[in-house]
Amino acid sequence: FAAADAIESTAAIQAGTVYFGALDGHLYALDLHSGALKWQYKASDEIKSSPLVAHGTVYFGDEKGDFHAVDAQSGKRRWLFSAGAAITSSANIAGDRLVFGSYDQNLYCLAAQDGAQIWQIATEGYIHSTPAVFGDAVVVAGCDGYLRLVGLQSGAEQKRLELGTYVAASVAVSGQRAYVGTFG
Repeated sequence: FAAADAIESTAAIQAGTVYFGALDGHLYALDLHSGALKWQYKASDEIKSSPLVAHGTVYFGDEKGDFHAVDAQSGKRRWLFSAGAAITSSANIAGDRLVFGSYDQNLYCLAAQDGAQIWQIATEGYIHSTPAVFGDAVVVAGCDGYLRLVGLQSGAEQKRLELGTYVAASVAVSGQRAYVGTFG
């Protein structure tokens, strides 16, 4: 399958369908076995974030700053949330909550069902990476050079660790440790 423009993100595969976004501004759904196009959805701008598929919905952000929830079977929009700048971060999910970062320097938490904003926390730089979920907390690093632990329920910053340099990589959590690479 050839998209009309470059593909910068990772595909998501679920229930025999491959979902991915492209710089042509479309989210594509292909049959895993044949590669046949099932549907395509037109976003507001280029798509660089990797899609998350959960609860029968595909969630992703675009370069305009719109965060989309699209029905995984039909490709129809369920809801749309607008952040203040590009969303390259992919979303993560914990129960009924979605978390993702934006180039508007905020970490967002939305209700997966309807996109209602639950909380947002301002940082001092872009959030390019995908937040990790660790128990009842969100772990995220950003371009401001900090690793943050944020309460999933409250949105309150619980801890902050200075990493000393720009971070675009996503955090991986194993046991009681968080791992992340920096530009330093």
